[in-house]
Amino acid sequence: MERVVVTDRERVAQVLDEAVEAAIAGDVQRVLDTLSPNATEARNRLERVLQRYEVRDVKLRQMRIVVERRVDPPLAEATFRAVVSGRDRAGRLPRETMVGRVTVELRLEDGQWCVVDFETAEGP
Repeated sequence: MERVVVTDRERVAQVLDEAVEAAIAGDVQRVLDTLSPNATEARNRLERVLQRYEVRDVKLRQMRIVVERRVDPPLAEATFRAVVSGRDRAGRLPRETMVGRVTVELRLEDGQWCVVDFETAEGP
């Protein structure tokens, strides 16, 4: 019997993919479920963004994931270029596509990788 081993990097990428799929589907709660229950500030920021924008498509490019298991609890950092298509629900932003660098910090909690913080910067 063949056994599949999923690495920490793959599990982190899967969390990010789940968040992207949920954002495109407009499922704010499912996006927020990828965050740690203790990530109150990040949760509030993300909830405001998701309420303001309708996300139509997201592409994550040039992803780099670093996992640090020598700390307790284990941590991971994912950096990537995000290309997001959508619209500002209030019509304040004329652009429908935004490109930016994103850094996401994750922590292993009860066997699950959870987002604890994120930073964004516009531009390539």
